[in-house]
Amino acid sequence: MYLNFYGLNEKPFNLTPDTRFLYLSENHQDALNSLIYGIREEEWFMVLTGDIGTGKTTIVRALLERLNEDTSSALILDPLLEGEDLLKATLEDFGIDSSGGTRKELIGRLNKFLFGELMQGRKAVLIIDEAQHLSDQTLEEIRLLSNLETEKAKLFQIILVGQVELHQKLESSFLRPLNQRISIRYHLLPLSRVDTEKYIHHRLLVAGYNGHISFSAGALNDIFKHSRGIPRLINLVCDRTLLAGYAKKSNYLDKQMVKKGAGSLKKQGFPYTIPSKGRKLILLGVLALFLGCAFLIGLQGEDLYVRSKKLGHSLQVRLPIIEQRPVATPKGEIESATTSAHDSKSSPIAIETQGLSHRYGIHISSYRDNRRALMDVNKLRRLGYQAFTIKKDIPGKGIWYRVMFGKFRTRDEAETMLKKIKTLKAFSDARIISFK
Repeated sequence: MYLNFYGLNEKPFNLTPDTRFLYLSENHQDALNSLIYGIREEEWFMVLTGDIGTGKTTIVRALLERLNEDTSSALILDPLLEGEDLLKATLEDFGIDSSGGTRKELIGRLNKFLFGELMQGRKAVLIIDEAQHLSDQTLEEIRLLSNLETEKAKLFQIILVGQVELHQKLESSFLRPLNQRISIRYHLLPLSRVDTEKYIHHRLLVAGYNGHISFSAGALNDIFKHSRGIPRLINLVCDRTLLAGYAKKSNYLDKQMVKKGAGSLKKQGFPYTIPSKGRKLILLGVLALFLGCAFLIGLQGEDLYVRSKKLGHSLQVRLPIIEQRPVATPKGEIESATTSAHDSKSSPIAIETQGLSHRYGIHISSYRDNRRALMDVNKLRRLGYQAFTIKKDIPGKGIWYRVMFGKFRTRDEAETMLKKIKTLKAFSDARIISFK
């Protein structure tokens, strides 16, 4: 209805996973980089997770577009397939005849195809979307398929894509053999307020935006609040906001139009969960939402400090910041990943102790060699943990590099995360330290 009025060539906020509209925040770019890295380095199993609407399927589409010609791929979009049906779908997407034959014969055809690819110096990747719906038995069968190998190499790689529930499913004792084979895990986060604005502008540009549409700052703030930074929800709110602007014949979109658009969605069951009943309730709602997600997923991010004049004090809200470096740390980034404990402006410890707001952290390991410390940092980042290093001059012992994780206000909070980190065999010696 509104395309001609706004001078657009197509709808900018469709819900289809069109990679032309893909906006790569740092988090989304790192997710894509991690998967590309995993394929290049021939990792066996990779897992990409994210809440509903965060852009998992679009990332997968972008990944397929970026694969080299030397890589064959199969994409399974129906997670309800079981047994031979899943196997046949895999064969069909690889371009292999799947008609007739027993399960053993079908596996034989797949093995023959994969071995032929290997002999030609080609890679093969199987991607399964919405993998949280796969049964435990099907996931186990997928693990067994990964046993197709030669003495020196695996014949293909597998990427599981799904919602948070996929992590919980993989942690079951039955699927422990599969979980142990996963070498790369990445979790997509919602967009920040800044990235939400960039996301909206990017999609408008792709749709033919000619400068005749503008959102007020208040409108953008409310879009972020209603959508919580989730791309699919941003699309829904923006589409209805444009419709509200069209109804008023206005190219300037303000808070009232966002309110009207979000209100129409709410009547249809739109997940409008953060009420606007004062700044205090909004802040506490954000705190509960993100802390809950952080502990559920087992990820920790940096901290955002929100100061409220109305409340008369500072409220520390733990938000997962959209900031993750690529898995491989280039040589030029080594110094930037390390902070000096004597630098009061950049040191994580100095920042924490200035306001005594975060009293505890988790000490993972210590090394004289910075590169060994960065190896631990990379291992943790591959698992989704935002680790960092601190350069420490210890009297009588010289310079040491500490691998650290997290900024916690209470010891109980730190201990909860420590238990998760200690389940990783390589970091069983991790311990809590106090910044007091």
